[in-house]
Formats: sequence, C-alpha cells, structure tokens
Amino acid sequence: TGTLLADVYGLNVSRTSRDQYAQSEKIEKADLQQGDLVFFNTRRRGRGVSHVGLYLGNGYFTHAGSSSGVTISNLEDSYWNSKYIGSGRINQAVIAGK
Repeated sequence: TGTLLADVYGLNVSRTSRDQYAQSEKIEKADLQQGDLVFFNTRRRGRGVSHVGLYLGNGYFTHAGSSSGVTISNLEDSYWNSKYIGSGRINQAVIAGK
C-alpha cells in the first residue's frame, strides 16, 4: 500500500499496516472511496492491525501477501469480512501531524 499510495497519489506513509492505521482518518465501511485503506487482523492469536489493503471500489481491494503476492479480493468474502477491523483515509494533514 505504501508504494501504491506514493506512486499513484503522491502520499508517503509509514511502512507497517499498524502505523498506517494510526496515520489514517477513520471512516465507515459504507463511505469507502477508491484509494482508501482497509485494515484487517489476520493473526490467529493477538489483536490489532496486521494487514492492510488499498480499496479499489465496488467492494474490491488490492493487497500483498508473502505467500500469494499481490492480489485483488472482495471485502465481502467470508475470510476478509471476518478479519476486517476498519477503514481509513490518508491525507497530507494527517501525515504532517505524525
């Protein structure tokens, strides 16, 4: 997500999903727009953000995994829906305040 945000939107964000979550302005799932971030807890144990994707629109997001590489998934898929934590929007004002 960091590379995409930098290349497409000119936004530089922290590397980790947890830091990106902290930097984002929280938004409702129903208010997602292309370029927003979606956050998940994909750990079997533990809590908090462990994975992030970039929202594409129409319920789809792109994300990267160590075993599957870069993929496109749907937020309503049972796996991702159950792991969903929240959504956020990155803007320069939020980044500048970090």
